[in-house]
Amino acid sequence: MLEQIKKALECNVRAYETIKGFVRAGVTELDVLKAIEAAYREQAGEPLHYIYDLVSGKRSAEISGPATEKVIETGDCLIADLLPQYQGRWCDTTRTFFVGEPEKELREAYAALLEALRCGEACLKPGVAGEEIFREVDSCLRSKGYQGLVHHAGHAVGLTEMDDPDFVLGCDQSISEGMVVTLEPGIYLENNGIRIENNYLITADGAQNLFPYPEEMEYFIIGGKKK
Repeated sequence: MLEQIKKALECNVRAYETIKGFVRAGVTELDVLKAIEAAYREQAGEPLHYIYDLVSGKRSAEISGPATEKVIETGDCLIADLLPQYQGRWCDTTRTFFVGEPEKELREAYAALLEALRCGEACLKPGVAGEEIFREVDSCLRSKGYQGLVHHAGHAVGLTEMDDPDFVLGCDQSISEGMVVTLEPGIYLENNGIRIENNYLITADGAQNLFPYPEEMEYFIIGGKKK
């Protein structure tokens, strides 16, 4: 299972690099989706089945949704939450792109988001319950002055797009060695939302990040109009 998940993750690297080179103010969310589909075909050598969220600007503040004819504008965030299936196994990662120079509010929120991700990573050990992981990520966000998580903190993945346990309040199921799980903290402001998500292999004493793709905000700042 692990090799197929890693192959799916390679497809997401290709997709995010495609987004980074393609997105400009003036293209639509559906334009971006077509570019992602082409990237998947090129990387996998065949069309891939996938699930996704692709939302920009005020739509990104609403957390999730399919691509639409909405035109991406300067000042928009673009959340790309991508779940491709490769040979029957799934991965699930998210990156947020920034069209134009982010304002201070977004920079501060993104810094808090990365700190919440680190808090979640410190919890990823065999025997830790889904609720405990949720509480750690949620508490980190609240300590920075944000409302906390408005969706789960992550979940297991691989056999389906969302395996158990789901990292939510009330989840007493624990993670175990050999599982692949996600962490996906998000912050949603009035006009934009941001989210980041990696996949991790649970090991005997912690977790290995299976998606060591860039996380720093500067990598995802893009701008200018599509020529």
